[in-house]
Amino acid sequence: MTEQNKSITKNNYIKVEHKIFPSKPGDEYILKDGAVYEFKLDEQDRSVYLEQVEGLALPKEIINTTDDEDFIQKVLKVHTVCDHHTTGVMLHGIKGSGKTVMMKQLAMRCGYPIIIANPNLSYDSMAKVLNAHDNPKGFVILFDEFEKYFGIDKALLTFLDGELWKFRKLCIFTANKIMQMDENLFQRPSRIRYMRQFNVATTLFVKEVMNGFGIKDEENKIYKFITGNFKFCTMDIVKTFLEEMKIFYPEGCTTDDMVALVKQMNIETKNDLKFMDATINDTISPATRISELLDIAKQNNVEKNKEQIMTEIGKTIGAIKEQWSTINLKSFND
Repeated sequence: MTEQNKSITKNNYIKVEHKIFPSKPGDEYILKDGAVYEFKLDEQDRSVYLEQVEGLALPKEIINTTDDEDFIQKVLKVHTVCDHHTTGVMLHGIKGSGKTVMMKQLAMRCGYPIIIANPNLSYDSMAKVLNAHDNPKGFVILFDEFEKYFGIDKALLTFLDGELWKFRKLCIFTANKIMQMDENLFQRPSRIRYMRQFNVATTLFVKEVMNGFGIKDEENKIYKFITGNFKFCTMDIVKTFLEEMKIFYPEGCTTDDMVALVKQMNIETKNDLKFMDATINDTISPATRISELLDIAKQNNVEKNKEQIMTEIGKTIGAIKEQWSTINLKSFND
C-alpha cells in the first residue's frame, strides 16, 4: 500500500485518501474541531462518507447588532450548559437578510467539527456516519435553505429527537418560508429550541451599520432616505448601498447624490423612482417609529413599559395625518 493510500488511525473513523468512513474501534481518525466536512456518496459501493472541505466563507467585515451578539452568546451558552442531545436553531426570513452569515458565525464560534448536511442522502445514512463519533462535545450540523432542499418526514424527527444518539449536536437551519414546514417542528423546543426571524420591517440595524462604516448622520438624512425609500431593508442591501456611498462620497452626500447612486444599483424602491426629500422632516417616519417601538416591546418586559410604549405609539399614529398632509414627493427625470 502506498503512503498516499495508507489509512490514518485515530477516533472511530478511518481515512483512505480523502474519504473518511466510520470504522470499527481501533481504526481511528479524529474529526477536527472547527474543521468543515461534507457528506459524500461513494459511487462504487454506495457507502456514505465524510470529506473535509474548505472552511466556511464569511465577509471580511461582519457588522453584528447588539441583538445579534446576544443571540449568538445565548445559543452557545445553552448548548454548552444544558444536558440534552439537540439544540435546534431555525433562522428564517427573505434572501439577503443575514441568515447564512449568522449560521456560519454560530458554527465557527461553537468550536466543534462542522458537518454540512447533504439533501441527497437519507437522515438515517447521515446519522449512521455521525454516530461513529466518540467526542462528547459532538458536532455542529448545518441545513442551509432547509425547506427548499430537505425532506421533512419521520426520519428527520428521529434525527432531531436524539433518542438514538450518543453525542450532542447543534443543528442550525436556514429557511426563507417556514410556512412550508411540517407542524411537528413547531412548539417543540426539544427539536427546534430557537426560531429567529430576520425581519425586513426592523430598521434599527441601519444606524449600527452606518456606525460600522464610520458614516455620520446627525440629522438622520441618510437613515430616513434608506428606510423611507428602499422596499427591502436587508443587511445585504443596506451594507452595499452604504459601501457605494462611502466610495463615491467619502466627505458626505446630498439627497440628490443618494438618488443618483440608487438609480444605478440593483435596489428596488417603494415609490417607483419617486423619492421623499429626506430633509423635509425632522423626525423618523411614523411607520419606522412604530416598528422600533414594537421591537422595544418584544425585547423588554411589555407590562413594565406598556404605558410609555402605548403613549409613544399613540402620539406617532396621531402624527401620521399631519405628516401625510404636508409631505412632498419629488420625482426626478432620467
